[in-house]
Amino acid sequence: MIETFLHQTIAAFDPYHKAKLMTYEDAILLLAAIKFYKLTNDKTYVDFVGDYLSRCVDESGAIATYVLEDYNIDNILVGNALLFMYELTGVEKYRLAMATLRQQLKNQPRTSSRNFWHKFRYPYQIW
Repeated sequence: MIETFLHQTIAAFDPYHKAKLMTYEDAILLLAAIKFYKLTNDKTYVDFVGDYLSRCVDESGAIATYVLEDYNIDNILVGNALLFMYELTGVEKYRLAMATLRQQLKNQPRTSSRNFWHKFRYPYQIW
């Protein structure tokens, strides 16, 4: 039953934000697809992840709509899908995009207790 639901959700997929890609909301569905791919070896799931990332990451590894200086921790979750696709395919653009996200984490503002700020525009907030 859950697999049927996931296939239907993927078939009807519409990104959470039209103007902003690689959101954590979309990443949750990508992670579900990755888990089901690992369980079933159903190529539908890996194709979905690859198609989504192809809309977000160009051949140079640049991430569309991404602004590092926003220091938005919501942008990081999709890094799991990038890692999955890089390990599966060895395609360099995924590694380069992950390096961008890693750079964000290196400089992500933190609270005095070392938690990441949720976003630069929300100083000292953790969600």
